[in-house]
Amino acid sequence: MGNGSSVTHPRVIYVEIASKVEKLVFTSNCSGRDIQEQLAQLCGASRYASVSLKNQDGSVIALSPAMPSNSQSAPYKVVVIQEPQNQTKNELHLLQECLIKVVEQFKDSLNKAFSMDEVKEDVNKRLTALERRLEIEGMKAVDIEKCKKEIYDIKEQISSAQRKVLDYQMK
Repeated sequence: MGNGSSVTHPRVIYVEIASKVEKLVFTSNCSGRDIQEQLAQLCGASRYASVSLKNQDGSVIALSPAMPSNSQSAPYKVVVIQEPQNQTKNELHLLQECLIKVVEQFKDSLNKAFSMDEVKEDVNKRLTALERRLEIEGMKAVDIEKCKKEIYDIKEQISSAQRKVLDYQMK
């Protein structure tokens, strides 16, 4: 319906990788980083590797959608700059050591915060104290019941004595 101005046409460049010419197709909407990742993938390198292009004269070509097109007979040469393997291994080793230290510190913190032996001792002490309280309260309850019974017996004796006195006076 429109005039087609919003349609993006694919761009094509030719690159030489390991003495083999490859065709790279991209649109003008993609970023320079997207083009760099595509080139790294074509080279079999990590997507994080640094990739640059050089023309036949050896000049560096900026990776952007606006870079000049070339022909299959004059491909750009791809230069991949990867990090040395031993540097990556050193970084992995340092990361591993750091993680081990963090885990040890976390483990120590947990042991201090949640020491099971200390918790058991504390719970046992509290239970013993509660048992003592219950025993004392139980003894008090028994003593109270004894006292009630004694009071009842004394009341009975007093009332029987009063009845005897009243019976004696009435006669």
